[in-house]
Amino acid sequence: MAGESFFTADSFGTVAECTAAIIIFTNTVRKLTRWTTPLIPFVISLAVGFVVAGAFAGKLNGPAEWLIALLNSCLLFLTASGGQEAAVLAGQAQPPGAVTRQSATPVRFFSSWFRD
Repeated sequence: MAGESFFTADSFGTVAECTAAIIIFTNTVRKLTRWTTPLIPFVISLAVGFVVAGAFAGKLNGPAEWLIALLNSCLLFLTASGGQEAAVLAGQAQPPGAVTRQSATPVRFFSSWFRD
């Protein structure tokens, strides 16, 4: 049954390793080129997702596998983006005991994740 192997130590390890690789490669490219577009981590996520699926797992044998590799690449992009944002926020100094609001205006349901 597919649900029995959905969450495994190996799958979590693979996601963590791929996410770390995406963050490292993205930050390196951004540092070298000074490009700040989110296309950089997305393209790197696509490359990592398809290399892992194709070269390492040999799973790109049909259209369904290509679609799954694309969806996994999108998941890796979002995971790496969240990890990067968490690291950035953790590195910012906060006054002791301070409670801050990120925005004084209400957040619309369909709004940008990367812009205020």
